[in-house]
Amino acid sequence: MPMKKIISLLIAVAMIAAMLPTLGLLVSAETAGGEEPKRDTSWYSESETSFTISTAAQLLGFSDLIADGKTFEGKTVKLGANIDLNPDWTASATAPANKWADTTYKDGVGGTFKGTFDGDYHTVSGIYLKAVNGASANFTGIFGGNVNGGAVQNLCIVNSYVEGGKHLGAIFGACNNGAKTENVYCEATVKSLTGGDAFVGGFIGGVTGNETSINNCVFNGKIQAENAGAVAGFVGRLTRAVANFKCSAFYGSVQASGDGVGGLVGTLESTTNSKLYAADCIIAGSISIAEGKIGGSVYGKTTAGNVIGITDVYYTDITENCASKTQPWSNDAVEPSAASTYGHIADEELKALDAAALSEKKLDKWVA
Repeated sequence: MPMKKIISLLIAVAMIAAMLPTLGLLVSAETAGGEEPKRDTSWYSESETSFTISTAAQLLGFSDLIADGKTFEGKTVKLGANIDLNPDWTASATAPANKWADTTYKDGVGGTFKGTFDGDYHTVSGIYLKAVNGASANFTGIFGGNVNGGAVQNLCIVNSYVEGGKHLGAIFGACNNGAKTENVYCEATVKSLTGGDAFVGGFIGGVTGNETSINNCVFNGKIQAENAGAVAGFVGRLTRAVANFKCSAFYGSVQASGDGVGGLVGTLESTTNSKLYAADCIIAGSISIAEGKIGGSVYGKTTAGNVIGITDVYYTDITENCASKTQPWSNDAVEPSAASTYGHIADEELKALDAAALSEKKLDKWVA
């Protein structure tokens, strides 16, 4: 795919998502004297398979249901409006009035999502998710810590904060039976409190023994995992798993100090036959890791037995002071075919598109 076409495609995805808040009024959570808002689960019924929720109370109720063990298997939840859970809050570790339920997977209870969440091209703002067990929390994500076949689509998440320990992601903590994200724009801070055995991703912490797809997605948030390895803009670690990326972009930032830090995937677990496929993607964020550690623009760490297949992936030389900088593949992993286009494109070059070029692409600005 020509570079011009991929840039046009990815900017369009990012622009559509970024403009979502302007398409309708945000529905704010109702509070009384700073008290916790009403949390409405009355819309849910075991006998129904499709639901539309349109208020902050209903959305908070959705988080409660996941935390309480509802898997939503065979069910679809659709958003009917843009929703701001905390209108007067800027995403940070400081808790706002209205908190997302702790959807961490804990001792086999709660946090397992098997349904479909369809944002219907609406925006959710002001999510604050903090795992109760802090650094000891094992699986934490907005839509479930331990996901089995779940899907999130057509959704924009902005001004949000997710904090936990191991297996941490803004969308899913870990996927163990397949998962899918499509048309998702995420601008959240993801912060891990634990050390080197943490798996942290902008979308998914870790994927084990299945295939996960990320299509037409953008991560434009911040990942803070100072003492962790297996950290990336989208997926922290693959173990005996396949990750398929199509038409997606990483514009965010990663701060980590362990081995295995990358733009799309942090680590392909050694000798477990994991596979990373990426087509028509842009990596134009920033990655900062400790000197001498292993990291790369596309992925951080892999070994023999794993497969890397890359076509038309444009990336910047974004890693500093690390042992293996912008390697598109390493060791005995499979290299892209000779027909692949795999080139350096500077972030500044992408952003330098002038008004005429933008007009030709029917866009009005670059989304940073």
